[in-house]
Amino acid sequence: MDEAVPILQGAVERGEQSADAVADLVFANGVNEGIQKQNWSHAIRVLRLAKEFQVTDLTRQKLDFWLGDGKWDVVHFNFGIHDRNTPIGEYSQRLEQLVERMKKTGAKLIWATTTPIPDDPAKKQTAASIVERNQAAAQIMQEHGVATDDLFAAVTPHLETMQNPNDVHFNAAGYEFLGQQVGKAIEDVLQQ
Repeated sequence: MDEAVPILQGAVERGEQSADAVADLVFANGVNEGIQKQNWSHAIRVLRLAKEFQVTDLTRQKLDFWLGDGKWDVVHFNFGIHDRNTPIGEYSQRLEQLVERMKKTGAKLIWATTTPIPDDPAKKQTAASIVERNQAAAQIMQEHGVATDDLFAAVTPHLETMQNPNDVHFNAAGYEFLGQQVGKAIEDVLQQ
């Protein structure tokens, strides 16, 4: 993994630098840990979005800056868990705007489905909200010809051993597994 990744991430999160100096871009949140452990056959940078920018509305405000004027080969992205309480119509509209902007880079786009979350009334989260967002996103991605990395389907059979109990986050094995899935999706697209 490129040693400059943490520096780039911090500078981009603070709004000090565009991320246009690399060929592949992964917008990551929790799976960041697993992604960075992979042995990539090519240079890749992972942009871990600050928590406040993991929501589609705020991402739209910074996306031009993050994408810069660079030529991206691949952009692997996901938005969903932090939009779980955004009305589905607004979520879909924002996601479509993000896809349209990312398509202008000429990059091959890969949408990662949002991983499962448990029902937790205290946190105003439901498992069904993620299923609903993944379904809405699937329709948008199909309309735009965007590849899908189905992390939801891949990790669901392993939740008992890979996801922390009553939590949206994964343990080390779960993040390693998700990182491998992301790596495979990127490698597959690059070989096309």
